Amino acid sequence: MGYKSDIQATYITGTGLAIQQVVRLKAISFTPNGSGVAHVALTNGTSDGTVLFEADSPSSLVYTLNLPEDGIPFPKGVYCSTITNCVSVTLYTDLYSKPRLTPGN
Repeated sequence: MGYKSDIQATYITGTGLAIQQVVRLKAISFTPNGSGVAHVALTNGTSDGTVLFEADSPSSLVYTLNLPEDGIPFPKGVYCSTITNCVSVTLYTDLYSKPRLTPGN
């Protein structure tokens, strides 16, 4: 089985702009902190952007979701609008090589 393209992993621990560039979300993994149901919501570019991804996970399971085909396009970048009861979230996207590869970079 071959791969269609390279991917970039971006690790986040809170809300805010995670990726500034146009990307496609290929997969996501988040780690609950054990305090209850973990919830993650990603919006298109800003805190009030359209919600393009939202998921919950039981408090005891690391949740990983591989998105089918080409993933979910984020034309204005990825903004993490909600991260509840999570230690961290890792976004797997198209490879990109501009500023903001990771938060604070």
